[in-house]
Amino acid sequence: MPAKPSPPKAGKRYAAKKPVHVPHYYDIPIPKPGSRVVFCIDASQSMYGTGIEQARRELGKTLMDMPSAHEFEIIVFNEKVLPWAERMVPAHPVLKHLAILRLAEIEPTSYTNLYGAVEMAFRYAGRGSRSGDEPPVKLDAIFLLSDGAPNRGQYRNHERVVKHIARMSKGEIPVHTVGAGEEVFPLLRAIAKATGGTFVDAFE
Repeated sequence: MPAKPSPPKAGKRYAAKKPVHVPHYYDIPIPKPGSRVVFCIDASQSMYGTGIEQARRELGKTLMDMPSAHEFEIIVFNEKVLPWAERMVPAHPVLKHLAILRLAEIEPTSYTNLYGAVEMAFRYAGRGSRSGDEPPVKLDAIFLLSDGAPNRGQYRNHERVVKHIARMSKGEIPVHTVGAGEEVFPLLRAIAKATGGTFVDAFE
């Protein structure tokens, strides 16, 4: 009997590729290599205690999981809207560490200017009522975490908030939303739906 031929060796072209690591924020994937994302974090008075502690923990985990090729910015909002770096920064280990230290300093207080935070996030892409100081970049996603309805800022009516956020998104930049309080679930679901984003319950 002729010897059984051995299977051909796979060349490099056909070798199994290593799985690409995908970071997540509250189970929402950030799949694109070199993604540019902005995190908007509610720091109003109602986030005091468990809410802000979980928000710090989850964002810290996401930042540490992000490859250096990604870029990010963090916007903390209550009655005021407070960007961290005021520009997109690479997910370098040192910068991620500095961002986590900043998160640890957040003390929830005051009211909720939800629309103002999202509008500021869109400014990095050159959208919104006022452009930022830095040249616009191509944002891949905005993540919005809140536990209460907007009661400060240019727009507070839910329909108008959704309308103007959808106008800035143009269906190109999804706004993924994380609800940390049931009061704001309907609004956050509507924002996600209008922009092609995903809504999740922070406590599920």
